[in-house]
Amino acid sequence: MNRIPIPLRCINQPRVGDRVVLWIALQPQREATFAGCPVPAQGRVLFGNVDRGRRDRAIRELLCQVCGQRLGGRAVLIVRPADVQHGYTAEPALHPECAAYAVRACPVLSGEKSHYRAHTAPVDRLEDEWAPAHDESARQGAPVEEYSSWLVETGQLRPAVSEDGELQGVKLGGIKPLRVRLVRHSTAFVEAAALLKTVFALFDGDGPESA
Repeated sequence: MNRIPIPLRCINQPRVGDRVVLWIALQPQREATFAGCPVPAQGRVLFGNVDRGRRDRAIRELLCQVCGQRLGGRAVLIVRPADVQHGYTAEPALHPECAAYAVRACPVLSGEKSHYRAHTAPVDRLEDEWAPAHDESARQGAPVEEYSSWLVETGQLRPAVSEDGELQGVKLGGIKPLRVRLVRHSTAFVEAAALLKTVFALFDGDGPESA
């Protein structure tokens, strides 16, 4: 399997195997270092689970969720149809190069995974640090949805805040994307396409039309 090139911005990010650990990933233990760089304790990085404090800071201070550095003039949002319906995405924005890395390295975004994990975090997670998505319980074990990337002007990014003052994510209303690209189809779409291909193959040259 070919290694995915790591953006220069992430060269000092801690890693698990060949994968860069997202800056907003939940890491209950952050004390370990090697050569001056943070090294997460093995087995303690909770991929797919977000550190609430870091997520909120990234949204409010316009930091990249992958490398933790300040965003430039343009940024990328990873968006699902459900996010558009709710009016916000729970995930912070990314540098374009960090987004390109995430799309290839993340099993969900790359298409490697067809379903979300049935359990998003171990029982010993730190509840006050963990930030679930608004529809997390419904997503557990469910087929993966469609994902798109929105290239936007960073100046358009605004926090989405609930009526009781809780930070929900990045507001999508009012954003005018410079470019929208499909990252991956939903699992339902892929499975339906595969089924149709199989059906068409059954009738290739032997179907009712040729009888």
